[in-house]
Amino acid sequence: MDSGRDFLTLHVLAPPKYSRSPPLLPSEEVVPPLGPRPPSGRRTVPVQVCWAAGALRNVMQCFGIRRPSRRLSRSRELYLQEQSLKVAALNGQRLGLQDDKDLQALLKGGQLLKVKSNSWRRERFYKLQEDCKTIWQESRKVMRTPESQLFSIEDIQEVRMGHRTEGLEKFARDVPENRCFSIVFKDQRSTLDLIAPSPADAQHWVQGLSKIIHHSGSMDQRQKLRHWIHSCLRKADKNKDNKMSFKELQNFLKELNIQVDDSYARKIFKECDHSQTDSLEDEEIETFYKILTQRKEIDRTFAEATGSKETLSVDQLVTFLQHQQREAAAGPALALSLIERYEPNETGEGLRPAVPGPTRREDLWGDGSPTKAQRQMTKDGFLMYLLSADGSAFDLAHRRVYQDMDQPLSHYLVSSSHNTYLLEDQLTGNSFVRHNVDHLSRIYPAGWRTDSSNYSPVEMWNGGCQIVALNFQTPGSEMDVYQGRFLDNGACGYVLKPAFLRDPNSTFNSRALAQGPWWTPKRLNVRVISGQQLPKVNKNKNSIVDPKVTVEIHGVSRDVASRQTPVVTNNGFNPRWDTDFEFEVAVPELALVRFVVEDYDASSKNDFIGQSTIPLKSLKEGYRHVHLLSKNGDQHPSATLFVKVALRD
Repeated sequence: MDSGRDFLTLHVLAPPKYSRSPPLLPSEEVVPPLGPRPPSGRRTVPVQVCWAAGALRNVMQCFGIRRPSRRLSRSRELYLQEQSLKVAALNGQRLGLQDDKDLQALLKGGQLLKVKSNSWRRERFYKLQEDCKTIWQESRKVMRTPESQLFSIEDIQEVRMGHRTEGLEKFARDVPENRCFSIVFKDQRSTLDLIAPSPADAQHWVQGLSKIIHHSGSMDQRQKLRHWIHSCLRKADKNKDNKMSFKELQNFLKELNIQVDDSYARKIFKECDHSQTDSLEDEEIETFYKILTQRKEIDRTFAEATGSKETLSVDQLVTFLQHQQREAAAGPALALSLIERYEPNETGEGLRPAVPGPTRREDLWGDGSPTKAQRQMTKDGFLMYLLSADGSAFDLAHRRVYQDMDQPLSHYLVSSSHNTYLLEDQLTGNSFVRHNVDHLSRIYPAGWRTDSSNYSPVEMWNGGCQIVALNFQTPGSEMDVYQGRFLDNGACGYVLKPAFLRDPNSTFNSRALAQGPWWTPKRLNVRVISGQQLPKVNKNKNSIVDPKVTVEIHGVSRDVASRQTPVVTNNGFNPRWDTDFEFEVAVPELALVRFVVEDYDASSKNDFIGQSTIPLKSLKEGYRHVHLLSKNGDQHPSATLFVKVALRD
């Protein structure tokens, strides 16, 4: 790096060594070494030696670096370079990938050939950002925003090696498979088909991305929260000096999807600015982090469980599990296993946020007393438990296959998609119920649904129909309910019907309920307490959501109901509702509970934020987190609702 350069990390992004040929102009076509010959008059240059004009500008965009009016000193460059490397190393360590060669290759970045057709192959630069969760891609499009050149690891469905997509199968047969790979996204976004300069480069990308996806998926909810907040911190730090001015603080809060009154934001800022330098750094940023992530509703719940003491004893935790969580296995053994699983260890491992700062654990999480060894649970361990699968609103025991799988096929509801258009039968009376005891029924979307829309599957299930096919490619409440039904029984695609839908003498009729074995009324109480890290629906950085929650009951017609919370304005980070609902459910074995979060809009239709649908028999009681899914059924990394559920006769 020359001292006269006015950007910081070109050495990280240095292109491969050139041949004697000069770089190509932006309009010229790049053809891979083993590809077809270019049209007459075009100059062919191997992928390894191409460096398109304008790449320098894109390198600066990659790091969010604006050309300053004055050149930076050599020491300043080295300092920022060191900080960038530290952040990347810290995030790699958090992922369990420290010193991993594949990760290092992705952090360095490299040229890849993007493929769209037989005639469209363009060299582009790709690089993993220092947050280890975002990929930057070079673009030649005019007026393209920096944000549009980024995509998240969380958006990736899978990474495929070879000619395993339609694009590479059709347009890259001339290139060896070991140089080709594809990034397949979760939503409707087009697949990214790429050719690497060498088999080793392709392996780095495929293995590196696969490792990051795997390790990110294994993080607990709190680790995901820290990583997300860290990413927002780095994005708000415009000049990359690891300090936060008040203006950067305001931008940071907008990134977090929260609108804070300027006077309140200034108050927090001053509380944390112990050095009185009008900027936050090191321990001051950590103090701000603690204030930001404090959850008063958790403090209150923990205080109730401990009797306002600092820690939960085994006996107190057993009492909480029995009386609040209604755990059937509540006892000392379960309490001790939760302490062992979720209480931070004596060294505080895994508790530090992924930002450069202090090394003193007491600055972050208290005095570090060895509560695990003393068989006690702190508030940190308590929160980690509530955010875990053990604290989820969906019964952990139902995440595996637990039902009798030796019944006749007609005794199960069967998951099935459908992409053609036949007729929908009217199959809900008690005589068909009896027919479905011994025979299979498959229901299709009606022929007039030419737009691939869906119908509600609930009425068909209520009639005992086994195979109720929907258009899986069409998101909406119908697919939400469908996916929620088949979350049960380990999401294996088969759910055992209730006994009264398997009885050949059944008189059950969902539209004309009478007394029978299905009639087991329950009173469901749901308190919607708060939300956490709700995603933005409008990518405008100044747009903040106004969330409201709807709780719906889907089941027999008598049980169908819906309740809504008030709207919380300008807060998607930690909205509070503390709203109680009560539902009467006559046939709980057929009921599903759907939690829907929307961005309220007074002048138009509300925007969907996230949802979760849970069979009532799989809904856990007590203080629980509901983990929200996107409209396509993918889990949001850290978006949750905190609720309290009670089910009584």
